[in-house]
Amino acid sequence: MATPVLGCLAALVLLGNSAFAVGETGAQFLKMGVGARACAMGEAFAAVADDASAIYWNPAGLRKLERTEVLGMQNFWLLDMSYQYVAAVVPSRLGTFGVAAAYSSSGKIPRYEGFRKVGEYSAYDAAGTIGYANHVARLNYGASLKLIQQAIDTVSATGFAADLGLLYDLGMLSAGVAVQNIGPSIKFIEKADPLPLNVKAGLAAKVGPVVLVVDANKARDNGFRLNVGAEGVVLGLLALRAGYNTANSFTAGGGVTWKMVSVDYAFVPYKEIDATHRISARVRF
Repeated sequence: MATPVLGCLAALVLLGNSAFAVGETGAQFLKMGVGARACAMGEAFAAVADDASAIYWNPAGLRKLERTEVLGMQNFWLLDMSYQYVAAVVPSRLGTFGVAAAYSSSGKIPRYEGFRKVGEYSAYDAAGTIGYANHVARLNYGASLKLIQQAIDTVSATGFAADLGLLYDLGMLSAGVAVQNIGPSIKFIEKADPLPLNVKAGLAAKVGPVVLVVDANKARDNGFRLNVGAEGVVLGLLALRAGYNTANSFTAGGGVTWKMVSVDYAFVPYKEIDATHRISARVRF
């Protein structure tokens, strides 16, 4: 079973390198990482994807969840912008189902006529996602469908996208591949922009309480990039995490788990811009 997965891994990476031209894309908020845990690990999560944020990183990972789980995240973004994300995952005999919602707001933006301020307007981005995952032996597979809504002042646009993923889990080692944001261009008035399609392949190794991860990404609007990360857990209670994302820089964070509740924090700086802080909470039932 491992050979087909590794073949898919190689094929998807080659597809990302050969088929996608560098250029501008729309719906940029779809590229914002979710879950403080994954973000602190340099956003290298395609082969881990074992919490409710899997519906974003690799929908095949939904199958790894054994209990119902709810995740909520607040991203303290740049300037007055804000970003919220919530996801819920429910395992069943028919497979694992997930739903998620994301909302990004610009805050108030001054409106000018000439050099005179005449008021304010706002912009927002939102997406609702449904996902499903199942497995054949050790190979997990999954897919998700997103409905996208964007608005700037009185102008709005609607679109949709799909994510596909595979995750081969051997316990101590796992490999994952995912294609994110497959769909038609999203159109504002007369201008249509392609979605930020991204192809990723990842590997993860678990050595006792330590997880080491690496993801290779090829995005439609960017060059090839590598994400690496690590997580160490002490006594099942305290987690320390760090990573490096070549699109941004070093990341760090940690988390605390008590019974069925986990609270996580991530520090994610951006080159030549302010740093961002992400806090998320997970509850398992």
